[in-house]
Amino acid sequence: MENKMPRTKKPSTGPGDKSLPSLENFIASVKFVMMNDHGAPEFVADALLSMDDDYVRKQFSEKCDLNSEGGCDLHDLMFDIAAELASKPAATTDWVRVKDSQIVVELSHNIQSLLEKAVKVGLYGESIDDVVRTMIARGIESTFHIISEPTR
Repeated sequence: MENKMPRTKKPSTGPGDKSLPSLENFIASVKFVMMNDHGAPEFVADALLSMDDDYVRKQFSEKCDLNSEGGCDLHDLMFDIAAELASKPAATTDWVRVKDSQIVVELSHNIQSLLEKAVKVGLYGESIDDVVRTMIARGIESTFHIISEPTR
């Protein structure tokens, strides 16, 4: 009598895949989306992912119970994080101005609430001041590669 061992099913790689991805593969996927869907140059995507490493890891671990046999679906999270890290400000932002060589940020109730959420999840720092400072610096720094390239 032939003794047949059950075959292990190869994990799927398509949309809705519920197999457990590694954190490294998840981060690589977020980077890919940042570069291809949001136009972030590779060095910018790397820098943003490095700066927000704790945030990405926390979101990954919260969405994906590493002890779960059922795996997890991180498809939406991957796109959400990529959009968050690579997001561009709205065209009209009257709540941010430059006055006497200083950046002035007026925090409406809605903006304050959003910044508090960013602090709560640890996105850009441990206080609203940290979050605002990081967001402004990141926005300015993200254009350096464009303006520092020699003109043709």
